[in-house]
Amino acid sequence: MKQFNTVKILLLFVFLGVAGSVMGQTFHPLAFDTIPPYTGHVANWYKDYVGARLLVTNPSAVAGSKIFTITNDGSGGAGQWGAPITTPIVNKPVVMALPDSFACSPITNFAAMAGNIALIWRGPIGGACEFGAKALAAQNAGAVACVLINEYPGEGPVGMGAGASGGSVTIPVLMIGNLDGIAISAQYHSNPAGTVRMSLIPWGQAYQNDLGFCPGGLSIWHDFAIPSIMLGGENPLAYKCIDGGFIANFGTHNATNVKLVSSQSFTPTGGSAGAVHKDSISLASFPVIDSIWTMFAPNEFDLTSISTTGRYDLSYTISSDSTDQFLADNTWNYSYYATDSIFCKGRYDFANKHPLTSMYYRPNGNCLWGTPYYVTKGGDAFKDVQFSIATGIGLLPATQQMFYVFKWVDGTFGAGSSNNSLEGGELQLVGSCSRTFDGIGDSSDEYYTTTLITADSNNTGNYIPVKIDSNSWYYVAADITPASPTQGTFLGVDGEINMFPRVFGRKHFHSEKELYNPALDTNKIDMRSSYQDATFNDFAFGLSFNVDSVVYHRELGMIPNLALRIMPYSTTPIHNAGVNNTPTGAVKFEVFPNPATDVINVNIELAATAKSVTYTIFDAHARVVSRETHNNVMSETYSYSTNKLASGVYYVIVNADGKQMYRTVTIAK
Repeated sequence: MKQFNTVKILLLFVFLGVAGSVMGQTFHPLAFDTIPPYTGHVANWYKDYVGARLLVTNPSAVAGSKIFTITNDGSGGAGQWGAPITTPIVNKPVVMALPDSFACSPITNFAAMAGNIALIWRGPIGGACEFGAKALAAQNAGAVACVLINEYPGEGPVGMGAGASGGSVTIPVLMIGNLDGIAISAQYHSNPAGTVRMSLIPWGQAYQNDLGFCPGGLSIWHDFAIPSIMLGGENPLAYKCIDGGFIANFGTHNATNVKLVSSQSFTPTGGSAGAVHKDSISLASFPVIDSIWTMFAPNEFDLTSISTTGRYDLSYTISSDSTDQFLADNTWNYSYYATDSIFCKGRYDFANKHPLTSMYYRPNGNCLWGTPYYVTKGGDAFKDVQFSIATGIGLLPATQQMFYVFKWVDGTFGAGSSNNSLEGGELQLVGSCSRTFDGIGDSSDEYYTTTLITADSNNTGNYIPVKIDSNSWYYVAADITPASPTQGTFLGVDGEINMFPRVFGRKHFHSEKELYNPALDTNKIDMRSSYQDATFNDFAFGLSFNVDSVVYHRELGMIPNLALRIMPYSTTPIHNAGVNNTPTGAVKFEVFPNPATDVINVNIELAATAKSVTYTIFDAHARVVSRETHNNVMSETYSYSTNKLASGVYYVIVNADGKQMYRTVTIAK
């Protein structure tokens, strides 16, 4: 395998039928043009960008690149086990374990398994054996790698613990999602032995002619789901479309006349598809030495105005003068939706009416992690937040999880000039909600909904929804509390969609910064640490400058899947029947003095004794600065010293047995 150290960027300008191209050399696409040349960088940016790939090479019905997790990504991180993919495993038959497809008992089909890739189910649900034990059984049967299928319906791949046996595993261990696994398993059982084949590779498959899309490397639209009223003719910068992506020459021969074609159509609900846009970008020569090109169309474009719900279909194809020897990664299709009421950055399951979560991640410490949404037409209200959390298999323990909606106004709250970057002090809390789990009837890995309320909802017995303004950014964030000091709580993320190529293309070619995932550092195990004295960053990779395949793959699908639903706004308070977080039991809730100098006092009086009252204070960076829980409270004044806090806007949230209230306070020193 060759190693490469340059990146090319191509734009095709077409005017009056005359085509030309501009080629420029830049840093690796993930570097945002900010990396200084210094000796600490790795040499092989191309291989590091793409990272390992799991490809189904046959049959064609299931062929192509699959999303996966791996127990050892080669980074040397703590807790990794098994082997990284360093030597290509090309076009090997997959073999399912016998007599037990879960490999919870000894594998007996040694002859078929030897030298091939073991395909084993996670689980069984309710009686699973350890991942490490499954992988070791495959290794003992002679398999050169082990690929697990997630048994849980609809779920994508998840992280895998070593268990008691993982330390003895020396082969690569990967997991694919449930839907991919079901399709592959169906082909396995309906075709002769040896038909279903896979490649596990760090780059190419030694084909002469092999172009393809980099995994997660294509530009998509702003949201997966958006209310159709937001697409009624307004064309904000946030909604601009840009065609393009990262294209790789995985082959051993140079390619000529490479063309990337993109096309979009819209199918209204109950209607027929109609073309929205089509464009192409061409590259005359794609030498092997330039193994990745970023190909983006020169012009952004607007979606046409619509007045109904429906589906947008986006298709990308890549071709060249040569016949490609692996076509499965040359076409990519993606759909996104105009809805009646749903905002969702990640994928959404419309049949079951909840966001689609296929992976879970845990932020340590006090950190709010969320997703930005842009609203063109206001006047309605945010109704609720939909989410998924997990703590492991079984019931969720007794906890309270809180969610907030902020309005972002660039350059406000003394944060400095307007620069299209989300900076500390620019967030204004406009709504909150909480969900209380009693440890009895709520299952891990399930989906939940909680109703948003405003500060004006306090003490009324009714709630007032969060009215939304036109032409505004909103940021919905989760404040996920660990179940216990030893048991973490994991937030559901999309697991597959990658917004980064769109962000990169708009920034590099149009100098337009776009919010992606604020408050997400490259090290998600301690997301708060890098932001103690820093502002939000407008790109997902936070403050890190050493971006490699490990970091890139950590960002794939890392969209907190927090769906917002809207409803008509009414100035009449809504009765709180069925709403589990409205503060019906508060007689008094005061925060004083305001503005504060040395201390913040929170005085509450409740109609009945609360088993648990939690006081949370966070700043306008959306960083939690204090959290304290008191037990058996009916009336008290809680005081917090401000001597370590800078002047600015802060928010005080009180959660009394799941009933939430909040106030804004200013610290002026």
